[in-house]
Amino acid sequence: MSETSVYSEVRKIIADKIAAGEIVIVDWLTHEIVAGKPGIEGTDTEFYRVCAYTHVKDLVKRCVGKYDARPETDRQLTLAGFEHLQVAYTVDREGRVTLVPVDQLSDSEIIGRAKAYDLMAEGCRAHARELRSYLRERRSAA
Repeated sequence: MSETSVYSEVRKIIADKIAAGEIVIVDWLTHEIVAGKPGIEGTDTEFYRVCAYTHVKDLVKRCVGKYDARPETDRQLTLAGFEHLQVAYTVDREGRVTLVPVDQLSDSEIIGRAKAYDLMAEGCRAHARELRSYLRERRSAA
């Protein structure tokens, strides 16, 4: 099994859970995936389980991270009928990164995510202004 196929498997598991209306907690999903692969045997079993857990957790974090706030929404994550609204968003619940279907977010979580996008937009506009200013200065120096 290749890195790409494991990554694809993790992405599918997450997408299926979100489609089923399930909340995804990184640590719990990592444990579920590793527990579902019990074929590690031999004297070094514990070593390979730790390695597998660490690697799978990294993959789960990367896949869940696709739902983080970004300037552009991945079309695969967009809720049907919307241009930007995602099927799920990451939020912090009780100190844990949690991927929550949009219809299960609390009002305050939705407001918090909207504020994060507002701040991101301000930062992107400031970045664009600096780029244009830099270009003007560079052109005038030439």
